[in-house]
Amino acid sequence: MLFLISKMSFKFIDYIRANGQAKIATWSFNVNKLDIQRISLNEDKEGDNSNNNSIEPGSEGEFNIKIDAENCNVNVEYLVKFENETKKPTNLKFMYNENIFSTLKELEPFLNGKILKNDEIKEKQFNIKWNWAYETGQSKEEIDENDRLDTEDAKNIKEYSFDVIVEGIQLEPQKGVFIHER
Repeated sequence: MLFLISKMSFKFIDYIRANGQAKIATWSFNVNKLDIQRISLNEDKEGDNSNNNSIEPGSEGEFNIKIDAENCNVNVEYLVKFENETKKPTNLKFMYNENIFSTLKELEPFLNGKILKNDEIKEKQFNIKWNWAYETGQSKEEIDENDRLDTEDAKNIKEYSFDVIVEGIQLEPQKGVFIHER
């Protein structure tokens, strides 16, 4: 009798493939006071592929930050800051005005500006998209490493949230400039 023994090895890797989409949520801030609100990307998630209302590789969405200076009778500068960020998935990216940002801190300078008391429209709205793509990278090694990071992040991160802080600062009137109001 002849017995043939074969040695086999298997490589098990968790791949998470999902497509999800979030509704466009809008957070509204008034610049006449310090305004802080918490944003969770898990909120308002749509789609059958969402995992217990959480984000995962392959999910994307967007949110709006609306800044309102309607009740201000002075010129204001507004500053948008992000703080108290929970664990951000490594490969999650933000998009604003066709620019891609790896972190919220990179995005902050693009969300600051001025609203003048004589402006016809005293509201600014920023639409920020986010995307956690899967199988990202240029080479097979880079894709494999990013898949490993995505799998770890998906297992360990149950919620990703951060605080948005909008601060309005009264601007000093320019000396020697007369603004005629009718």
